[in-house]
Amino acid sequence: MKNLSVLLLIIIILSALFIFTRSFLPVVRVEGESLFWRDFSKNRAGLKQFRELSKENISDLDIEKGVILAFIENTLIQKELKLRGRGEEDVQKLIRSTVSDEELSNLEDAVARLYDWSLDDFKKFILYPQSRRLLIMEEFQKENIEPDQWLEKSLSAARISIYLPRWKWEDGEVQRRY
Repeated sequence: MKNLSVLLLIIIILSALFIFTRSFLPVVRVEGESLFWRDFSKNRAGLKQFRELSKENISDLDIEKGVILAFIENTLIQKELKLRGRGEEDVQKLIRSTVSDEELSNLEDAVARLYDWSLDDFKKFILYPQSRRLLIMEEFQKENIEPDQWLEKSLSAARISIYLPRWKWEDGEVQRRY
Protein backbone atom coordinates (compact mmCIF):
# COMPACT_ATOMS: atom_id res chain seq x y z
CA MET A 1 0.00 0.00 0.00
CA LYS A 2 2.87 2.35 0.85
CA ASN A 3 4.55 1.63 -2.52
CA LEU A 4 1.30 2.45 -4.31
CA SER A 5 1.04 5.79 -2.50
CA VAL A 6 4.63 6.66 -3.40
CA LEU A 7 4.03 5.66 -7.02
CA LEU A 8 0.87 7.83 -7.21
CA LEU A 9 2.74 10.75 -5.67
CA ILE A 10 5.53 10.38 -8.23
CA ILE A 11 3.01 10.22 -11.08
CA ILE A 12 1.25 13.34 -9.80
CA ILE A 13 4.52 15.24 -9.48
CA LEU A 14 5.71 14.18 -12.93
CA SER A 15 2.35 15.12 -14.46
CA ALA A 16 2.43 18.55 -12.83
CA LEU A 17 6.02 19.02 -13.96
CA PHE A 18 5.09 18.05 -17.52
CA ILE A 19 2.15 20.47 -17.59
CA PHE A 20 4.28 23.28 -16.16
CA THR A 21 7.26 22.77 -18.47
CA ARG A 22 5.05 22.31 -21.52
CA SER A 23 4.15 26.00 -21.43
CA PHE A 24 7.84 26.83 -21.93
CA LEU A 25 8.32 24.56 -24.94
CA PRO A 26 8.81 26.34 -28.26
CA VAL A 27 6.14 25.94 -30.91
CA VAL A 28 7.93 27.94 -33.61
CA ARG A 29 11.49 29.24 -33.96
CA VAL A 30 12.34 32.07 -36.33
CA GLU A 31 15.92 33.25 -36.63
CA GLY A 32 16.57 32.33 -32.99
CA GLU A 33 13.33 33.81 -31.60
CA SER A 34 10.75 31.42 -30.15
CA LEU A 35 6.99 31.38 -29.82
CA PHE A 36 6.34 29.38 -26.68
CA TRP A 37 3.39 27.08 -26.08
CA ARG A 38 1.80 29.34 -23.45
CA ASP A 39 1.65 32.33 -25.82
CA PHE A 40 0.59 30.19 -28.77
CA SER A 41 -2.23 28.64 -26.73
CA LYS A 42 -3.40 31.95 -25.31
CA ASN A 43 -3.35 33.64 -28.72
CA ARG A 44 -5.20 30.74 -30.37
CA ALA A 45 -7.80 30.55 -27.58
CA GLY A 46 -8.46 34.30 -27.78
CA LEU A 47 -8.94 34.19 -31.53
CA LYS A 48 -11.26 31.20 -31.17
CA GLN A 49 -13.33 33.13 -28.63
CA PHE A 50 -13.48 36.13 -30.97
CA ARG A 51 -14.55 33.80 -33.80
CA GLU A 52 -17.39 32.43 -31.68
CA LEU A 53 -18.59 35.90 -30.66
CA SER A 54 -18.42 37.29 -34.18
CA LYS A 55 -19.81 34.09 -35.71
CA GLU A 56 -17.01 34.05 -38.30
CA ASN A 57 -16.61 30.94 -40.41
CA ILE A 58 -12.91 30.26 -39.69
CA SER A 59 -11.63 26.78 -38.89
CA ASP A 60 -9.45 25.94 -35.91
CA LEU A 61 -6.70 24.97 -38.34
CA ASP A 62 -6.87 28.37 -40.06
CA ILE A 63 -6.60 30.06 -36.68
CA GLU A 64 -3.56 27.95 -35.75
CA LYS A 65 -1.90 28.63 -39.08
CA GLY A 66 -2.64 32.34 -38.71
CA VAL A 67 -1.06 32.48 -35.25
CA ILE A 68 2.07 30.75 -36.54
CA LEU A 69 2.34 32.93 -39.63
CA ALA A 70 1.69 36.13 -37.66
CA PHE A 71 4.53 35.26 -35.27
CA ILE A 72 6.89 34.50 -38.17
CA GLU A 73 6.08 37.73 -39.99
CA ASN A 74 6.24 39.82 -36.82
CA THR A 75 9.65 38.39 -35.95
CA LEU A 76 11.04 39.11 -39.43
CA ILE A 77 9.64 42.65 -39.35
CA GLN A 78 11.05 43.23 -35.86
CA LYS A 79 14.50 42.07 -37.00
CA GLU A 80 14.36 44.29 -40.11
CA LEU A 81 13.36 47.29 -38.01
CA LYS A 82 16.27 46.62 -35.68
CA LEU A 83 18.66 46.52 -38.66
CA ARG A 84 17.32 49.92 -39.65
CA GLY A 85 17.85 51.37 -36.17
CA ARG A 86 14.20 51.27 -35.19
CA GLY A 87 13.45 49.49 -31.93
CA GLU A 88 10.75 48.93 -29.36
CA GLU A 89 10.97 52.55 -28.21
CA ASP A 90 9.76 53.55 -31.69
CA VAL A 91 6.87 51.10 -31.36
CA GLN A 92 5.95 52.57 -27.96
CA LYS A 93 6.18 56.10 -29.34
CA LEU A 94 3.86 55.24 -32.24
CA ILE A 95 1.33 53.68 -29.89
CA ARG A 96 1.41 56.66 -27.51
CA SER A 97 0.87 59.04 -30.43
CA THR A 98 -2.05 56.99 -31.73
CA VAL A 99 -3.85 55.67 -28.65
CA SER A 100 -4.30 57.66 -25.45
CA ASP A 101 -3.91 56.10 -22.00
CA GLU A 102 -7.64 56.62 -21.44
CA GLU A 103 -8.47 54.74 -24.64
CA LEU A 104 -6.13 51.92 -23.59
CA SER A 105 -7.83 51.60 -20.22
CA ASN A 106 -11.24 51.54 -21.92
CA LEU A 107 -9.90 48.92 -24.28
CA GLU A 108 -9.06 46.61 -21.39
CA ASP A 109 -12.70 45.60 -20.75
CA ALA A 110 -13.41 45.06 -24.45
CA VAL A 111 -10.29 42.93 -24.87
CA ALA A 112 -11.28 40.79 -21.90
CA ARG A 113 -14.78 40.24 -23.32
CA LEU A 114 -13.75 39.68 -26.93
CA TYR A 115 -10.59 37.63 -26.49
CA ASP A 116 -10.33 36.78 -22.77
CA TRP A 117 -6.90 38.42 -22.86
CA SER A 118 -5.30 40.96 -20.58
CA LEU A 119 -4.36 44.32 -22.03
CA ASP A 120 -0.71 43.16 -22.06
CA ASP A 121 -1.71 40.11 -24.12
CA PHE A 122 -3.57 42.36 -26.56
CA LYS A 123 -0.52 44.58 -26.89
CA LYS A 124 1.76 41.57 -27.45
CA PHE A 125 -0.48 39.77 -29.96
CA ILE A 126 -2.13 42.66 -31.82
CA LEU A 127 -1.05 46.21 -30.99
CA TYR A 128 2.77 45.85 -31.11
CA PRO A 129 2.83 43.73 -34.29
CA GLN A 130 0.48 46.17 -36.05
CA SER A 131 2.65 49.10 -34.96
CA ARG A 132 5.75 47.33 -36.24
CA ARG A 133 4.00 46.80 -39.59
CA LEU A 134 3.23 50.51 -39.81
CA LEU A 135 6.83 51.41 -38.99
CA ILE A 136 8.28 49.02 -41.56
CA MET A 137 5.85 50.33 -44.18
CA GLU A 138 7.17 53.85 -43.49
CA GLU A 139 10.73 52.60 -43.93
CA PHE A 140 9.91 50.77 -47.14
CA GLN A 141 8.03 53.75 -48.54
CA LYS A 142 11.12 55.96 -48.06
CA GLU A 143 13.22 53.51 -50.04
CA ASN A 144 10.61 52.49 -52.62
CA ILE A 145 10.69 48.86 -51.48
CA GLU A 146 7.69 46.67 -52.29
CA PRO A 147 6.58 45.15 -48.91
CA ASP A 148 5.14 41.95 -50.40
CA GLN A 149 8.35 41.23 -52.30
CA TRP A 150 10.45 41.93 -49.21
CA LEU A 151 8.28 39.59 -47.13
CA GLU A 152 8.39 36.81 -49.72
CA LYS A 153 12.18 37.09 -49.95
CA SER A 154 12.52 37.18 -46.15
CA LEU A 155 10.29 34.15 -45.69
CA SER A 156 12.32 32.19 -48.23
CA ALA A 157 15.66 33.09 -46.62
CA ALA A 158 14.67 32.77 -42.96
CA ARG A 159 15.59 29.87 -40.71
CA ILE A 160 12.19 28.70 -39.48
CA SER A 161 11.27 25.57 -37.52
CA ILE A 162 7.77 24.53 -36.51
CA TYR A 163 7.52 21.97 -33.70
CA LEU A 164 3.80 21.21 -33.87
CA PRO A 165 3.16 17.78 -35.40
CA ARG A 166 0.44 18.93 -37.81
CA TRP A 167 2.45 21.84 -39.28
CA LYS A 168 5.71 22.20 -41.16
CA TRP A 169 7.69 24.95 -42.85
CA GLU A 170 8.27 24.20 -46.51
CA ASP A 171 8.91 26.28 -49.62
CA GLY A 172 8.62 29.54 -47.68
CA GLU A 173 5.22 28.85 -46.14
CA VAL A 174 3.35 27.10 -43.34
CA GLN A 175 1.93 23.81 -44.62
CA ARG A 176 -0.09 20.99 -43.09
CA ARG A 177 1.57 17.63 -42.60
CA TYR A 178 -1.77 15.78 -42.39
